[in-house]
Formats: sequence, structure tokens, C-alpha cells
Amino acid sequence: INHSEMSVEVVTAGSYDGGLVGYEFNGLEDTFEPVYAYTAHIGCIKALSSCVDLLASGSTDETIKLFNVRKRVEKGALMTHSGSITALDLLGRTHMLSGSEDNYICLWRCSD
Repeated sequence: INHSEMSVEVVTAGSYDGGLVGYEFNGLEDTFEPVYAYTAHIGCIKALSSCVDLLASGSTDETIKLFNVRKRVEKGALMTHSGSITALDLLGRTHMLSGSEDNYICLWRCSD
């Protein structure tokens, strides 16, 4: 998530234990502060994608989770794949592509 007009960027990292942590870097003040932390999955996080305030995470637990990072809430979980989620790409705020070890690519509508 990039707020370049304020020289602030948020970097999100996923962990092996299923956690998500977001850090805000302020280039004007040269500070790096934690902004949010979620226990998102029961498996290792293998894929992340973001668009504005929407964050998607995919895991070895075969689920995709959607978060509104501005409001700090989970928006939902998507469970169609039967293998670890290995790729996510948010296409704006309305659609997303996901890929999995089950050899399927899914197109999702995430605006609902």
C-alpha cells in the first residue's frame, strides 16, 4: 500500500506460523513502525497481494483471507483450492486471481 503523497509506505510480511505484520515506513521522518498484526492462517503464508486498503493472503492451509487494513478487519475467507495457495494477484479492488499447488487458477470477485 503506497501513500506516496505523504512519503509513507506500508510493507506487509507473512510468516511461517501464519501471521501477518504490516510496517509503516515514513521516508520524511525515516521511521519504521508496526501498524497491524493478524494471526491470519493456521499454515505458512506463501502469497500476498494488496490494492489500496485491501490485502489478500494465501497459505498452506488452502485458504485465502481478505483484510481491510485501513479498518483493521478481516473481510472474509475463500476456500476452493485443494492445495497450498502459491500465487495471488488483486486486479484492482473488485477481482483477484489465485493459483495453487492443485494446478488450478481461480478468478474471484472480491467486491461483495
